[in-house]
Amino acid sequence: MKEEGAMRSWAEELELENQLYTSQLNHFERNRAELNLKKLILTEIMVSHRDDSTYNSETFKAHFRLDQIAAKLKHLQSEEQVKMEEELLQKLYYNTLVLDRIKTISR
Repeated sequence: MKEEGAMRSWAEELELENQLYTSQLNHFERNRAELNLKKLILTEIMVSHRDDSTYNSETFKAHFRLDQIAAKLKHLQSEEQVKMEEELLQKLYYNTLVLDRIKTISR
């Protein structure tokens, strides 16, 4: 009986960890998608209005903080970020292996 309780407790702990890892991965992906979309829209406007005399690209970029968007996007695509996401995926995979085994044993 003690073993079953310990296994159940461990499974709950692993499931909570998986929820956290999944949430973090989803957050990174949403941020990346949002920043890519913003950058795309702003770049399209800059290209389409470059010959417009009432438009100043530097003012436009400053107003929308395009440099800041590009920097955040670069950070989310950095080697360090990719490694962190790979580690989260690996942790998810390992936890899932253990959870599957616990479920098999508990039957």
